[in-house]
Amino acid sequence: MIKANKLNKYFNRRQKNEIHVLNDISLELPNSGLVVLFGPSGSGKTTLLNVLGGLDRTAGVIAFDDKEIDHYSMGKWDEIRNEKIGYIFQNYMLLEHLSIYENIKLVLNMAGITDKAEINKRVDYLLEAVGMKNFKKRKAGLLSGGQQQRVAIARALSKNPSVIIADEPTGNLDSKNTVEVMNIIKKISKDKLVLLVTHEREIAQFYADRVIELQDGKIVSDMDNVSAGSLDLKHDSDIYLKDLHIKTSTNNGMTVSYYSDKALESNITLRLVLKNGTLYLDMDTSDAKNIKVLTDKSEVKLIDDHYKHVEAKSVENLGKYDFESIIDETKKDKKQPIITVKHAVILAFSKILNQTRKKRLLFMGFAIAGFLLTIASSIFTRIIIPDESNFISYDKNYVEVTEITNLTELNQLIDEESVVYVNNFGASLLLDFDLPKVYQSYYGGGSQFQKDFKEIVKPNDIVSGRNILNPDEILLDVKMFEGQWNSLRRYLSIFGINDYQSLIGETVFINQKEFTLVGFVDRGFANIIIDELDYYQLYLDTNSTDLEQLREDYFINTSYQFSTLYAYASDPIEAEDSISEYGKAVYQYPILKANYVKMMSLVYTVLYVFVGIILAITWISLFFVMRGSLLERIGEISVFRALGVRRIDIYKSYIVEIFVITTMSFILGYAFGYYYFTSVNKSLLDNGVILFTPLSMGITVSLIYLFNQIIGLFPVTMLLRKTPAQIMSSYDA
Repeated sequence: MIKANKLNKYFNRRQKNEIHVLNDISLELPNSGLVVLFGPSGSGKTTLLNVLGGLDRTAGVIAFDDKEIDHYSMGKWDEIRNEKIGYIFQNYMLLEHLSIYENIKLVLNMAGITDKAEINKRVDYLLEAVGMKNFKKRKAGLLSGGQQQRVAIARALSKNPSVIIADEPTGNLDSKNTVEVMNIIKKISKDKLVLLVTHEREIAQFYADRVIELQDGKIVSDMDNVSAGSLDLKHDSDIYLKDLHIKTSTNNGMTVSYYSDKALESNITLRLVLKNGTLYLDMDTSDAKNIKVLTDKSEVKLIDDHYKHVEAKSVENLGKYDFESIIDETKKDKKQPIITVKHAVILAFSKILNQTRKKRLLFMGFAIAGFLLTIASSIFTRIIIPDESNFISYDKNYVEVTEITNLTELNQLIDEESVVYVNNFGASLLLDFDLPKVYQSYYGGGSQFQKDFKEIVKPNDIVSGRNILNPDEILLDVKMFEGQWNSLRRYLSIFGINDYQSLIGETVFINQKEFTLVGFVDRGFANIIIDELDYYQLYLDTNSTDLEQLREDYFINTSYQFSTLYAYASDPIEAEDSISEYGKAVYQYPILKANYVKMMSLVYTVLYVFVGIILAITWISLFFVMRGSLLERIGEISVFRALGVRRIDIYKSYIVEIFVITTMSFILGYAFGYYYFTSVNKSLLDNGVILFTPLSMGITVSLIYLFNQIIGLFPVTMLLRKTPAQIMSSYDA
């Protein structure tokens, strides 16, 4: 069944306190029988048991059912433990919040047995075999030590394993329960291999078919054993009440029993006082030199029975363990996850709702961190996708011309399709909508509103109405009603004008000249678009329609040393080179953008440092929240790992828990921040300080989930890197 060759294991390898806990051990174990590993504490017997059962790693080769494992693989051993090995632990390792039935059902589900009738058949048979059938629905945590150990035996047998491994299964039991448990184990060993560790020589010699004795990590003895005589296993800490003298007194519904190993000739005065949850005992007797108060945690056990020696003949006649005759191995189906996603979600929500006040404050802190991430991510998005109106007040395809040296060449370029010249002079805008006179005007003032020519408007720029077809028509940019210009929107709303499209067809005055508003464009900045003829007539104060003459007069009458001309070009870089041949031209957009990004980066560095510190503190808090959650369940996890639950199944439950915590705190805070800055207080958004895009929001939310999973799973990863034996050791500590 199990073969081991040259097993070596060290504790504190290559250190001064190095221990060679397994020293070149080789052995071969049969398919059935009770094999006992015996030896004093520190001899290496438990370590050898863990290694042979795949709970711990070692150097050497182990063959299990002819499958050779020369390097420790958690995945392979998880599968072997799940299917082939049943474990009986000294501390029982039951899930105390589950019933006996649920503890056994869980192991059967792991093995792929989900048929309800098959589960009930196995549970009933095994609980009857260990004398626990009447306790089927009782929570495991409410059982005595002997009862829990019997349930642990039933659980170990439920999946019909090939090997039963028992580590000091009677270490926490009184002598009566020890005999009963060992009788069950002996009965099982007639058909299966039972590998048992004990430090009690009497048990080894009485029950074992083979005794392997270890000392200092080496096998010093390996011999077959035949039980003979009787077993005297009476512990000094066990008091068998029926072997004592007894006197009982009943008064007013209270019964007091007095037991003594001496004849009850003298009287005893006993007073019990219960006050404020404390029991006071006052006893007046000369026979009692010491007084000990017993609780369920006391080492001394009171057993309401006579002590009986165990005869070898009675062990031989225990009968046959016939579990295989009543089970149906064809009922095995797909293995079920121990913790389903639904259960993990319910568990996570329960933890959040039932947290202490201190931890609730931590979750509130997570939500605040999510809110801060709304600010930080939207600012970062704005830097990556800058609002051009924040650093440039005209089209990014404009080239600045600050000096002209050849007017003739300039006029020729003006007629080319690729270049259109406009000036940056501002205009006063008057809206006349048949309102009371006091409200008739809205002045943009100075150069706030730039003027462009209709030739630069593309079809997709127009968002409402149409392009200019005739002189005396204008287009307005919707930016004039948004952002820093939203006071115009508020002004119009006083008179019930909430939709700027309704202004189409109205009369507008520019520098006191009448125009008809025919549409709106969205080109990214506040401007007025007019016909070129209208443009020159506005500034030359003439009614002439000779466009060429108007241009000449305009350029001659304008001092370009003190004002700036803008050239709109489909290829501004090429236009910059062309214009430089007859004047001074600079393509300002990339320069202004670079300066803006640099300025924004410097301004927001402080904010990012602040948010970074907050996030660091938050993620450290998340680490300790998940570490605390892990420690709360480490007993459960140690049981799962010992029974063969895969690490990925445990990871899944914590991934779900972190997802729920993130959603209920970080993401809620982020969502509130988005709602606040887009609906409640839009000043930062309207002024181009922050920006939300579906892509940036999706990336931000994804990064929140990703980083939270990495940080939250870190303590889980550190724990699951350990072998099941190491995890159990942490739990016991």
